[in-house]
Amino acid sequence: MSLIGVFVTVSGIVVGADTAVRQRGTTDFAVTSAPKFTACGQSVYAGVTGITRWIVEDGATSRVFNTIDAVNETCESEFRKQPDLPLRTLTERIGRALVRQVGANYPQEARALLRATDEQRLIVTGLENGKAVIYSLGVSLRRNVATIVEKVTGCKLLIGETDAVVALTLGRAPIPSPLIERPEVGAVRSCTNVSADDARAMFRLAVDVSRDFATSFGLDSGVVNWPIDFGFIDSDGAKPIVRELGPAQ
Repeated sequence: MSLIGVFVTVSGIVVGADTAVRQRGTTDFAVTSAPKFTACGQSVYAGVTGITRWIVEDGATSRVFNTIDAVNETCESEFRKQPDLPLRTLTERIGRALVRQVGANYPQEARALLRATDEQRLIVTGLENGKAVIYSLGVSLRRNVATIVEKVTGCKLLIGETDAVVALTLGRAPIPSPLIERPEVGAVRSCTNVSADDARAMFRLAVDVSRDFATSFGLDSGVVNWPIDFGFIDSDGAKPIVRELGPAQ
């Protein structure tokens, strides 16, 4: 399912995403070539976690479907028609596009085998009237419906496999005290004068603890991992997404 984080800082919005993807038919993970979030218009990012890639075979052909494609297509078409589209409305429309994509391309008999908790989680963030906003919704693949749009309050939102980073933020075992007491964790926890460097450091640590303590939280080893893709939005707009390779493991 992986991990995406959004942080509102004193200088702009930081978005981070890990790059782990499961290899089909195995328990192994690989690095995705494309980021799990995308620029949407001039000053917005949209990203998705969960079941975001699937393969449909009919015995003769094999087709791959990527949820981020539906996100990109919706972003491009909606902002071409209405550059000042409210971000709540954009989030609703991307959610409908995800539902259409699943309904048209994910076989119903295969969806019936999914768990009720199997979903896609959409996050949309950007500057609206000069203020940072974060919106989110979920799409149940089994039922093929989207939830209502939620507006996030506070300075952060993490979606995906979040158990380890929640424990880090709340200061809970088995995360050790030296990590819990790191200054970037304290800054994000308090939401006070969070810098862009604080946000990036916090997300790097979030990926580290999600990887290193995976089994303690019932996660598959490697489900969250480096490299990390980072984006940044300020008053000049959304910057190109940058991939950090990180330490070798």
